[in-house]
Amino acid sequence: MPNVEIHGYEPKAASAMKEKIRAVVESSPDADEIVTTTYPTDVEDLKGRKTPFLRVITSLRELPDLLERLGPLNEDMEVIPLGQWIPKKRAAADLEDDGHNFRDGVESGPRDPNR
Repeated sequence: MPNVEIHGYEPKAASAMKEKIRAVVESSPDADEIVTTTYPTDVEDLKGRKTPFLRVITSLRELPDLLERLGPLNEDMEVIPLGQWIPKKRAAADLEDDGHNFRDGVESGPRDPNR
């Protein structure tokens, strides 16, 4: 799930940026999975100048397409490659299949193979 985080924008500017992002990624092959997250952060450089930016968190497979689409927005971007995304439908089954026991989201250790 590619996530484009919006940091350091005033509320109206953040809303406008969200719409710009939506417009440039809506034709992406991954459009149904792309999300935006808006953070009410105050981002400044050491001289006190506002420095809003986009943080792009996505897999290496999805990264080139997403950067190509976001590039024309001419915004500062921070990129964090995502190692893996597990949809909530699969998460419980995947965690059980990897040999670990999870209860209430806490790992209790490797599954006893004799049980």
